[in-house]
Amino acid sequence: QILNGEATKFAGLARRYAHEHGVTGKVGKTRIDLFKPGSDKQVAKLLFDVWKIIPTRFSEETSQPSVDDETLREIITSPDLPEDRRLFLDAIRRYRRARKAKSTFVTPMQRRDLWVPEFTKDGRQKPNPNLCWEDGRIRSSWCALMTSVSRLSSKGPNLQNVPPRFRDIFCAPPGHVLVGGDVDQFH
Repeated sequence: QILNGEATKFAGLARRYAHEHGVTGKVGKTRIDLFKPGSDKQVAKLLFDVWKIIPTRFSEETSQPSVDDETLREIITSPDLPEDRRLFLDAIRRYRRARKAKSTFVTPMQRRDLWVPEFTKDGRQKPNPNLCWEDGRIRSSWCALMTSVSRLSSKGPNLQNVPPRFRDIFCAPPGHVLVGGDVDQFH
């Protein structure tokens, strides 16, 4: 709920600014009535068409000017960028961060048995994205067989890269403790 609130708040700030500066209407061949802070096309239109910023990075996939987080940070740190534009770009970055946190750490933590199956256009069932098993536990896959000596890796979920604000999701059952260790210097 908190992440939805954050995303909604920052999306609203970004939309208000975009509408004040005429970033609505047509983008490409489709009509867009609302500015979407997650839309690379709309953000690119504002940055490169309306603000006339010269792009310094390009997408390797599309060869279009990039509006990834690194590009936004670079633009924000420009000394000649007006404060209202800096606040706008910060709102977009915060919106994207909240949406990413929700899709990476919150949505997958739902219980597997409560998942409603989804299907692709050709009728195949999509895999269950939820990581929490029926007993309420998360079972990560650990691997010690990799090129780095004495290093463990984790996936499904990667429990080694959980941001501090989400670490409270993981707790040991009564009478148990969670222990972590890094043995990267043992060799």
